[in-house]
Amino acid sequence: MTNPFEDIERFGTACDQPPSEANYKMYLSLIDEEVGELVDAVAADDKVEQLDALIDILVVTMGAVRAAGWDGEAAWKEVMDTNFAKIDPTT
Repeated sequence: MTNPFEDIERFGTACDQPPSEANYKMYLSLIDEEVGELVDAVAADDKVEQLDALIDILVVTMGAVRAAGWDGEAAWKEVMDTNFAKIDPTT
């Protein structure tokens, strides 16, 4: 299985986008743009564009995490561990 965090690192490096405040702000702007595209796709009931926008939101969000210099993979694991701990195994 592909590790999306490795993909984001590879992409950011290939595009010469080091972690920085400027790159973080750029990604925040891209998140807004992609959310707008999702809203438009939902209004148009365009499932293909909805999927495209949702994946793009994931990519630019992960790019923002990288641009901020945070360890996205470790944070992901922590959040998922917390979420799984909320599951009642008896239900």
